[in-house]
Amino acid sequence: MTGMRIIRAALVALLLLAGPARAGEQAVTIPVRGEVTESFYLTLPTAAPPKAILILFPGGGGAIEVREPVPPPERAGNFLARSRALLAERGFVVATLDAPSDSADGMPEHFRVSATHAEDVAKVAAWLRQRHPLPVWLVGTSRGTLSAANAALRLGTGIDGLVLTSSVTRTSKQGPHSLLSMDLDRITVPTLVLSHTADGCSRSPALDGPRLTDRIGAARKAYVELTGGAEPQSPPCEGRSHHGYIGQEEEAVGVIGGFVVGE
Repeated sequence: MTGMRIIRAALVALLLLAGPARAGEQAVTIPVRGEVTESFYLTLPTAAPPKAILILFPGGGGAIEVREPVPPPERAGNFLARSRALLAERGFVVATLDAPSDSADGMPEHFRVSATHAEDVAKVAAWLRQRHPLPVWLVGTSRGTLSAANAALRLGTGIDGLVLTSSVTRTSKQGPHSLLSMDLDRITVPTLVLSHTADGCSRSPALDGPRLTDRIGAARKAYVELTGGAEPQSPPCEGRSHHGYIGQEEEAVGVIGGFVVGE
């Protein structure tokens, strides 16, 4: 770990001791591999009792720079980071993951599909379960779906469910991995696949959604495709576009929360 990363981890830990800047939300850092740490925003539910734990995997390189004071969720560009408070309002314990400290500039895709990444996720899940004995669901968006599906495959029944939104189903020169190259038939936990009809990102077209869902081995699975939303405010593969359900976060969160609790 470089000196800068050590300072970053130490600063987050010290700020955590001072208490959260926002009610019900705080930055948490835990060790995962020697000096390597994993940080996340922990957002506690406003409804009691909580229903489940949701571990969120943002897209891109996954580096959301977890810090104190915790910035308001609505300022985030990524769909899941932006929606974490909405999920907590529906009764979920929410952990929004940063990239690990040894990938502070962003995770390459080969790491997202690695055993090491899945082991890090398992340690986060164990930390959360120790404090909140609830089912653990993995929720990914865009390139975060690679992380979520990889962990679901490698951890098996160690997790309880999976949600894939704006899933990466096609490769590119910069991104050589896709969900359709994974052994999806080995995913047996309940799985929701969510797309947007107007997703303009070349790596996550909605037309791949049904095929992706069919490939998943879970007995309980569903494919949902949203339409509408607000006018895009970002390029098509970024979070403030239809790729990130801009203007219909409440609707997308409603679909996710409903599937998790079996509505």
